[in-house]
Amino acid sequence: MGRTGDADATPAAVAAQFTDWERGKARHLFERRVAAALPFLPASGRVLDAGCGDGETIARFAAARPDLAFVGLDLRHFGPRPGLVRGDLQQLPFA
Repeated sequence: MGRTGDADATPAAVAAQFTDWERGKARHLFERRVAAALPFLPASGRVLDAGCGDGETIARFAAARPDLAFVGLDLRHFGPRPGLVRGDLQQLPFA
């Protein structure tokens, strides 16, 4: 199986790399991806993380860029957490 970023990496293979990141198996990959994404955040405004999961990514982004407003959207419900919204990307729950 190819590494993430290889042309032959399937979506399932990429997703599998994140399955156990909380136990440290792919934590280094997660940290690298967050760091690589930081320069692409906007200069100001709001950022939507569609399919945010447990919100760990936006928590990292918010810590690095407190000047931005982050909202995480996911179909799953993780209980009340600041900045996380349960919803469907096809029917955004925003006005």
